[in-house]
Amino acid sequence: MKTRSLIAIAAAAVAAIGAVVALKRPRPRFDMPATLAALADREGVWDNQWNRHDEKIADLATALKTEGDPPKRFELKREMARQYLYADKPEGALTVLEQLRNEIEPSWPAAAVEAVKADLAFAYFRLGEVQNCSSDHNPDSCLFPIRDRGVHRYRLGASEAARLYTELLSDAHTDPENTLSYR
Repeated sequence: MKTRSLIAIAAAAVAAIGAVVALKRPRPRFDMPATLAALADREGVWDNQWNRHDEKIADLATALKTEGDPPKRFELKREMARQYLYADKPEGALTVLEQLRNEIEPSWPAAAVEAVKADLAFAYFRLGEVQNCSSDHNPDSCLFPIRDRGVHRYRLGASEAARLYTELLSDAHTDPENTLSYR
């Protein structure tokens, strides 16, 4: 019994010494700002969909210079327009989409023509939103009924979006399941 007691005391002493050593040993301090900065430094242009839009636009413009395949050019331009919209630059999106609409040939699938029209409608919608709501934010612009300063002063965006959406909705051939449109 005496041997067991000595072993138990020795084990307890070793455990206590180990605990004291573990507690006394300096622990590395977690530095959140440094960790976040390191993550940001390792992040590529396309790793986060919600930032670095100007770099993405430049990357897409470079890719367009060498891309000759019409369907790939089509997708690159649509992505460029999306990046302009994400960057709150609907004018850039409209420029790209108008160019794309002018490049579409009669032989292209109806879904492609429809997708560009839908993209244009959304870009015009965002133009109206940016010009009238974001740039001139006031209590009247967000509350119903819309009145006074909430009424759009710059009407191009909303009126063009309404016109294009009306065309899309009134066309019997418009595909409600069109996968080329914005999701």
